[in-house]
Amino acid sequence: MFPHPRSSATALLTLGLALGAVACASPAAAPGQPTAAPAVASPPARSEPSPGPAAAGAAAGPRKLRMAINLNVTAAPVLVAIEKGYFAEAGLELELVPMGGGAEMVAPLSTGEIDAAAGGISASLFNAFARGVDVKIVSDFSRMSRGHGFGAFLARHDVELPTLASIRGKRVGFNNPGSPCHYMVGKMLEANGLTIADVETVYLPFNTLPGAFAKREIDAACAAEPWVANTLRAGDARLVLTYDELLPDMQVSVIMISNQLAAERAVAERFLAAFLRAAPEGKEKLPSTLEAVSRHTGLEVSVLRETIWTDVDDGGRVNVESIKDQLDFFTRAGLIQGTVEIDRIVDLSYLPRR
Repeated sequence: MFPHPRSSATALLTLGLALGAVACASPAAAPGQPTAAPAVASPPARSEPSPGPAAAGAAAGPRKLRMAINLNVTAAPVLVAIEKGYFAEAGLELELVPMGGGAEMVAPLSTGEIDAAAGGISASLFNAFARGVDVKIVSDFSRMSRGHGFGAFLARHDVELPTLASIRGKRVGFNNPGSPCHYMVGKMLEANGLTIADVETVYLPFNTLPGAFAKREIDAACAAEPWVANTLRAGDARLVLTYDELLPDMQVSVIMISNQLAAERAVAERFLAAFLRAAPEGKEKLPSTLEAVSRHTGLEVSVLRETIWTDVDDGGRVNVESIKDQLDFFTRAGLIQGTVEIDRIVDLSYLPRR
């Protein structure tokens, strides 16, 4: 066994973490939680003078931008920026458009129906790029750095795992092929001399994991918060490891922009500067951050306080090597149709200069 210190399991949440949102359908709401996130409206611009780059667009009125996003804890920096008025001070009016994973977002992004998107990395996203969908990755949005292991590997209490290689032949669950959990399980197996072919994969939504463990339908599983905590809380599984130990700084989701917004460089730069201005607050569970996330997601502060928070680079830098490694893994798994040029898609020139 691999004991791992962990605080008491969290109360049920309704919204999946970015890992689940990346490439799977939204699970049913947990009991006592709202079934849908409320629409998010940008707050009115502050009445006090704008201190920063706001004045650039304020004279002609705010520039309206539509951003696709999955409203969960990974959205914290954007929600803080809205609550604090950072976008308004930058001369922007941001409309949030709730969507699932990154692959769902790229089509409306490529047509200009939306201006920006906070989307997760998955095989489906790579395939959209391979088909020629023309958008730019311009900033980090969430990553799994040390201490921010919101993805984890769980095992049923009665399943002996003296080493990770002992998982050979056992039933391992994760949400679907091409998802971040597919990648994480695969990399864990490869690090222990195994491959996905050495286990029996069982595809099931995160919200069904507690029941699957209770019914002994699976021996182990990859899960994302809040379903790590929910499954542990149910009492039939134990924590083996969190994936920040194995894949530190794994790039989980990124900010993408349309070509139309990319052509308006000054606007795109103000947008990213406002987002990154909120990054230090958004990635910490400060009382004001918890309140902002609670207001926009409908989740209780007491629940959010217990979650493992995602991380975001203060400067917006993207872990390109992590993205390339995920592309390589999914290509070897036969899930990518075509060629993807990551270096052509990633453009960090819109980030604030340091």
